[in-house]
Amino acid sequence: MGNTNLKIKYYGKTGKEKFSVSLMGKRYNFKNVGTNATSHQAIIGSDKATDMVINFGNAGTTKIQKFKEKKERVCRRTRRWGKRRRRCSDKITKIPYMEKVEKRVIIKKIEINGFDITSYLIYSSTSCDPSSGNVTKTENIDNGILVRGGEYRIPKSMLQQAIGKFVPKPIHDDLIAECKPKDKQILEQQSQINKIEDKYGVKSAEYDTLLAKFNKLTGFQDEKDKKISNASKKINIMNNEASDLEGQLKWAEDNINSLNQQNAMNYQKYNKSEGKYYQDVEKENYGLTKENTNRENANTTFKQKVFYKKETKKNIDIYNRFALYVYYFFVFAFLCISFYVDSKSGTLMENLYGKIFFIIIALIYPFVILTITKYVMNFFYYFYSILNGVTYEKIY
Repeated sequence: MGNTNLKIKYYGKTGKEKFSVSLMGKRYNFKNVGTNATSHQAIIGSDKATDMVINFGNAGTTKIQKFKEKKERVCRRTRRWGKRRRRCSDKITKIPYMEKVEKRVIIKKIEINGFDITSYLIYSSTSCDPSSGNVTKTENIDNGILVRGGEYRIPKSMLQQAIGKFVPKPIHDDLIAECKPKDKQILEQQSQINKIEDKYGVKSAEYDTLLAKFNKLTGFQDEKDKKISNASKKINIMNNEASDLEGQLKWAEDNINSLNQQNAMNYQKYNKSEGKYYQDVEKENYGLTKENTNRENANTTFKQKVFYKKETKKNIDIYNRFALYVYYFFVFAFLCISFYVDSKSGTLMENLYGKIFFIIIALIYPFVILTITKYVMNFFYYFYSILNGVTYEKIY
């Protein structure tokens, strides 16, 4: 039976955490682990691999005491050589306070026989599924940080994959030392193979180049033979077509003479139609000129009419404004005379609402009389049109 060397390095976030490690029938308890990294090493008298189980016992939150510095300016007066002096200095006071933090255990490294197995640490949790019963889920632990309470483990199979069947480190180092010369020989052989493959690639490229040139020359010869065959066929075709050129030339001369005659007749018809077209255009231009003259006269008359209407509207606006001023002058004079007479007779406050209503009607009369008149005239015009059966024209 061999021995197994266990080494674990750890620390806590608050320093009050506690956990335990179980491996190969041994259990190691750690309490108040502190906040500085601590190493623990043990030799287990067994080489039979089992699951490594880490139990985090007091996960949760706790309150720790911390201090914050308060800086104050303190001054005092001293007398020296008959003179009073004021000396000041900074006084720093540490004020304690409680801070709520979460407990954490950080496993920096776990080694067995000199091999690091920290990355194989997993957390397993069991939950109840109504359809399939208890279900166990596992998740990897990043950076060896234990957060939740419960069991963390490294399975036996993962330990064997990581370090085999717990081969002691010295033996493993000796085997590695023996493998290094073999690796060098393998590299030399691989280098020779790469050189041979490079030479093979160069020769293959030269072969492909020569084959391409041969195929190109063969293609040139085939192309020349094909051109000679095509030329012979074209010569035979041209000889056959030459016999028909004289008949085609005669037909072309007869066709040209017929076309010349037809062109002469078309030219005469064109001149006749062009003359009639220009006469129609001249007649249309004369009509348009006469119509434009009539429109200019009508526009001149309309402009004069618009000018006179604008002048008339301007004069009417002036007369209306003057009449409005005269109207308000007479209203003001009438109100003054009425107030004077009522004050003399002592009846100024009698029928006060009626007088106020009269004043309001007198003030807004010029602005509403036109609208009222339009409604009254439209009513009488509508009534008149119904009685006489004529078209009703509304006044706007």
